[in-house]
Amino acid sequence: MDFALRCDCGTVRGSAQDVSPGLTNRVICYCSTCQAFAHYLGRGADILDANGGSGIVQFSQGRLRLDQGAQRLACVRLTENGPLRWYADCCKSPIGNTPSNRKLPSIGLSTNWIDVEVSGCTLDALLGPVRHVGYPDHAVGDTSDLPVGTHSLRATIRRFYKIVLSARLHGDRKRSPFFDAATGKPMADPREDERADD
Repeated sequence: MDFALRCDCGTVRGSAQDVSPGLTNRVICYCSTCQAFAHYLGRGADILDANGGSGIVQFSQGRLRLDQGAQRLACVRLTENGPLRWYADCCKSPIGNTPSNRKLPSIGLSTNWIDVEVSGCTLDALLGPVRHVGYPDHAVGDTSDLPVGTHSLRATIRRFYKIVLSARLHGDRKRSPFFDAATGKPMADPREDERADD
């Protein structure tokens, strides 16, 4: 299945191609760094759920196509050895997080970047159910009604490595819109240790 991707203002657009629930990991992450990223963008109120969770779907970067707005890609690293967190600097829309190099050709794509209206399907239809809830101990507010994942942490990790293995076998490391195919360097210079509050 293919689905459309767009930032809030429509400047950065793309698509995810040949993505199936069998080769994705849909999670909600409550970790403090995902929350810090939303606040860094000044978008905590509309990116995070009531408990500080971010919707993420993990799959191969090689299945992403960027159709317009590549010059507006930006990324930040919020911890010394943490992932690159990509966003559209035109409207501060989150795109997703990747490893700092292309050796692991995966992305944790923000579900906020998925254009469900153009795709004509719900997130459940596109991606399957939420499989894992990450770092629920970092959630804020009343946590009595946190969503429950359908997989254990062990099953989620196993599924993630299945995604990575498939991506490597298909040569997806060289088909990422976030890393230069020739040099392997990120398409934008990572900004370091910059945080902002809403």
